[in-house]
Amino acid sequence: MTSFPAVRVHSRLPAATQPWLKLWYLARALDADSRGWVHIPIDFVCWFYDRKVSTVLQWLREGKAAGAFRSCSVRHGVIRLWLSSLSKLTKALNLPDWGHVATVSMLELPELPALATSIHVQGEQRRSRVAAQRSLKDKEKKFYKIPDPLDILKAGRRSSLKSRRGARRPSFLLHVSGKRTFVSRGFIPFGCSQAGVARQLGRCIKTIQRHLSQLGVERRQIVQAKHEYRDIKASIALNCPYFSDKTGTFSFIPTERGAGTLNEPNGLTSSRGSHKLTSDRIFLWGGQAWMYRCNLYALDRCFCSMSYARWKYRKLLNPLPQTPNSEAACPGVDERV
Repeated sequence: MTSFPAVRVHSRLPAATQPWLKLWYLARALDADSRGWVHIPIDFVCWFYDRKVSTVLQWLREGKAAGAFRSCSVRHGVIRLWLSSLSKLTKALNLPDWGHVATVSMLELPELPALATSIHVQGEQRRSRVAAQRSLKDKEKKFYKIPDPLDILKAGRRSSLKSRRGARRPSFLLHVSGKRTFVSRGFIPFGCSQAGVARQLGRCIKTIQRHLSQLGVERRQIVQAKHEYRDIKASIALNCPYFSDKTGTFSFIPTERGAGTLNEPNGLTSSRGSHKLTSDRIFLWGGQAWMYRCNLYALDRCFCSMSYARWKYRKLLNPLPQTPNSEAACPGVDERV
């Protein structure tokens, strides 16, 4: 079986909407030895991306002007590229970081913008799941385990209303329909918001939805039931200045008409969550009050942390100030520490 080269794709770089990034990623995929330079037949680039020669030549000029290529030339139908590093390219694009990183096959590069969006969505979903797990106390972590999104999406039948240790199906899962995942009050919410991803990538929500639909990504929206939501919806409708239940575990402070800040416990644990709430997120169905929460996506790509490279890039953006009299000002202090 033929194996194709793999390449690391960064979620924030293709969000810069620069078409020459397709050529930069293709060159990185073909540079298996990480030499920093590569020779590519121009006919192969035109066939791979289904573009004309004039378009590829324009990518070369724009990429060279943006700093993606240190040098480039075309001789006898072969493109000779000397690539810039990831840090220099990210700095040239005025980005604070390159976002989440995943290893993908070279064959997925023609769908680069949609691919980068899906990587960012999965990265934010993983980050939310880790944050929900870390919010629990040590004793609670033994009994409450945050389920994997793929396990929730695959469970299409009813699950237990109570937490059970060693249960095969995710606990607190009521039902999984074609578009929504219904959970009980014991579920610890996590997931990814399309509005948050659009804000981070500088795109509109319709573009995020179109990219995910283009790749055929399966998703479900979490819908959680709590009887306190009925009273909160009534207080929003009556424009009450403050709402709190009898036990004081739920509180709602209006910030504007039809919206406010809700403070509630995360599931049945001692951790709490505070988020913005609008009246249209709560609805009544089946004699219960439900709230629309984040989405869960069926994405399972191999991620890379690149922690050392991120540290070097932050140091490149914010270098330590160098003063000529630093030794005299702080005698006996080793500046290498």
